[in-house]
Amino acid sequence: MRIKNQNRSRLICLFLAQMIMMLMSVSCDSPDKQPNEPKATTVATVASEVNLPEPYATKSVYNFSKVIGWPQGRTPSAPEGFAERMARRAVELSGTPDGRVRAVTHLDVSRADIDSALQAARDSLLP
Repeated sequence: MRIKNQNRSRLICLFLAQMIMMLMSVSCDSPDKQPNEPKATTVATVASEVNLPEPYATKSVYNFSKVIGWPQGRTPSAPEGFAERMARRAVELSGTPDGRVRAVTHLDVSRADIDSALQAARDSLLP
């Protein structure tokens, strides 16, 4: 049975992930560790030391954001000809009749490719 390069890479990644998990579980069961060792309450940073309270000694804080939706019947849309300008910069987008665009990525697209596409979008949108 022949395995494609893409599938071979996935299998290697899965194997490595399993090996790492196995090593982590073995190291966590190490007998050298003291079960009730005290937790650090002082953390040294570049600027100074920070004294931390014991876990659960302070009240938890929740910060919820207020989501503001689009007005009824309005949605964001790309400027006229945006998909075509991006195509001239070697970035393929799917355009829809109502002005929306769709961009997707896959395994063959690198981080540098994504950064290049974002720069092309900036250049296309900003004066």
